[in-house]
Amino acid sequence: MLYFSDHRERESPVRGPFATGHGARRASAMEITLGKESEFGDIVDFGNYVFYNIDFPTFLPKLYTDPRMARHHYLIKEEGRIKAAVGSYPLNLRVMGEGLKVKGIGMVSVHRYSRGKGYMTACMGRAMDDMRAEGVDLAVLGGNRQRYEYFGFTPGGMKVTGTLRGNNVAHLPFDLYGGYTYRKVESGDSGDIKAFTAMNNAQPCASVRREDEFFAIASSWSSRLYAVIKDAGAVIGYLIASNDSKQVHEVALSDPSLINGVVAGFFKSAGCAELTVTFPPFQTEEISRFDLICNDCCKIEHSCNVNVLNYGKVILAFMRLKQLMCGGLMDGVFRLRVEGRGAYEIGVSGGEAYVADSAGPYDREMGHLEATRFLFAPSSFLINAGNPVVRDWFPLPLCFHRMDNV
Repeated sequence: MLYFSDHRERESPVRGPFATGHGARRASAMEITLGKESEFGDIVDFGNYVFYNIDFPTFLPKLYTDPRMARHHYLIKEEGRIKAAVGSYPLNLRVMGEGLKVKGIGMVSVHRYSRGKGYMTACMGRAMDDMRAEGVDLAVLGGNRQRYEYFGFTPGGMKVTGTLRGNNVAHLPFDLYGGYTYRKVESGDSGDIKAFTAMNNAQPCASVRREDEFFAIASSWSSRLYAVIKDAGAVIGYLIASNDSKQVHEVALSDPSLINGVVAGFFKSAGCAELTVTFPPFQTEEISRFDLICNDCCKIEHSCNVNVLNYGKVILAFMRLKQLMCGGLMDGVFRLRVEGRGAYEIGVSGGEAYVADSAGPYDREMGHLEATRFLFAPSSFLINAGNPVVRDWFPLPLCFHRMDNV
């Protein structure tokens, strides 16, 4: 019984201050166009103007160096000049071999002289309508929680962070970290990039990257890509760190048990006061080892704002990932109806997870935002404490690497 339906109930209309009033009515009559390659320079200039402290081609080269990315922007113009833009960028997420169609929302921007006209609402609404028409499974974005909850996004997903300081490393034996070196990888280092692309794509949960885009992804968010070398010999993996070397956004090693030496060695070579490392939750061995040496303990946090469009497919993918992480989940059945989104029977039978349509009766009925937190928010284990099956399954480890966010 391993199936789910793509059936989704009709969603309730957007409500709230971003969807009402004279400005929203005027925006409904405004023409929204998709960007063209010939407009790419104007889109970049507009983003740089609105986000005046960001140079987009430098900050996000994965999105703003290729003119073909213009077509992923919804634009509103006045007298031929861009006055509002919303980017909706594709993300090919693969979880336990199952492909999820994901879109990331970014560059949500309105010219300061055109605010109050409902342009953001119109562009966001069009982007979400197109996602549903295209069969997108999940949408993600960063930004103010309340601002984007009107469009169905709420904090969810999971990441694990830990911080290393000098007083922590001072108590570690030099032999643990002394044998590692870190070589900055350049765009022309095709052998390294080919190997690192394969390492990323082989993970149980990964945004599938092409070789020709890996370096631009690893250079985004003001970051640098390093090859990790052990004992002046073979490359054993890579890490992606912020330009100031205060954060490691991503690390992948051929032997996860080496994580403490790799991170401590990078900390010493960088010479910074502290180093914060972020892990996706499925890197359980790296997390359990790093938790032994980091300052205080590792912390579980939400990773971004998420909008689940296809509950069945997303739940099943991350149920299977959690089974891998935990060595299995207890058998049981839980029936959930999400207002405006569908009704589902979620179960584990004989150690195998499944999701199917359900006609009830339901164990829980809730709205979309509540359901997102119930299923995917890190704090949901407190909310769900009364039901042993639910407590065992949720929260689900919805995640992707920081470098793939938009």
